[in-house]
Amino acid sequence: MREIRKVRSLKGLKLKARDGDVGALKQVFFDDRDWTVRYLVVSTGVWFMGGDVLISPKSVIEVDEETDGLVVALSCQQIKDSPELSAGNTPSRDYEEGFHDYYGLEPYWLSDPALGVVLSADAIEPQADSEPRQQRPAQLRGSDAVTGYTIQARDGDIGKVSDFLVDDDVWNVRYLEVDTGNWLAGRRVLLAPAWVASIDWATGLVRVPLDCDAIHGAPEYLPGRLLDRDYEVRLFAHYGKTWKDDQ
Repeated sequence: MREIRKVRSLKGLKLKARDGDVGALKQVFFDDRDWTVRYLVVSTGVWFMGGDVLISPKSVIEVDEETDGLVVALSCQQIKDSPELSAGNTPSRDYEEGFHDYYGLEPYWLSDPALGVVLSADAIEPQADSEPRQQRPAQLRGSDAVTGYTIQARDGDIGKVSDFLVDDDVWNVRYLEVDTGNWLAGRRVLLAPAWVASIDWATGLVRVPLDCDAIHGAPEYLPGRLLDRDYEVRLFAHYGKTWKDDQ
């Protein structure tokens, strides 16, 4: 069943291939233009005595909560023989091309010309969004790296990115979870990527065109509960936006 899931809740899930378990999920890579998850990073060390491998979300069949597993339509051997990614590295374009060729997948950047010049974050100097994200090349970002970024409202800092909520059907980042910490006595709130004005990747600063009071008054997000439609409708209404079923 389609759900909005926290990346933190997915981390550690066993990757269940057609013929056995092959690893555990570590983090995800998403592109910073459309906020779509492009790869799941899986550690295979205990199983294959190897390093990290990537899995396309297209290979995921379901999240099996009963077994704490991520079921994929791949065999253990396919995953074992897939291109290995050095721990801590962001995939290069050469790696991505080899990955898609190995699995016989159409590269995601071919379906959108604006993504055709995707660069890995390791390939260029980090910089602020000096132009709208829709008008510049996309880059891959790791969820671990972006966790901890500071949220800056129009009138001051208001918290830090503590997690990401992803739609497990289309694998897009639906919300950034913000821990307000010392600012708002530890309340958690959600912000949609579309509400982000710019991001300074060099300093880890996420700027949003909202006032601290507006964020303070947003419906509180309780991490232990599943996200439901009622909460999303109230959240959008709070910021004067209309929630749609196909969000």
